[in-house]
Amino acid sequence: MVISSQEDGIYKDIKKGVEIDLDDRFNIGIIKEILYDEDDRQFYLVANKYDEKLGFFIIKMSETDPINNFKFLTKYKNKLDIGDCKLFVMRS
Repeated sequence: MVISSQEDGIYKDIKKGVEIDLDDRFNIGIIKEILYDEDDRQFYLVANKYDEKLGFFIIKMSETDPINNFKFLTKYKNKLDIGDCKLFVMRS
């Protein structure tokens, strides 16, 4: 499971007893949205800050191994604060 606020995000694997601080691990801040996709068994996270710079950042991470199995889908640096945002997974 993933629990977060804008300032902090925690990944917790209850079965393995593993807890990962997502903002420290990925060096992100201002978490705006987290989505879990049951079909892909992946978490998607939108953050407004990466390496202390504002922007639009999307991370896709594995349900079972977010430390080794993750990918930044978007790293777009700009000077804008994100207001509300929604994240959707679209399939064709």
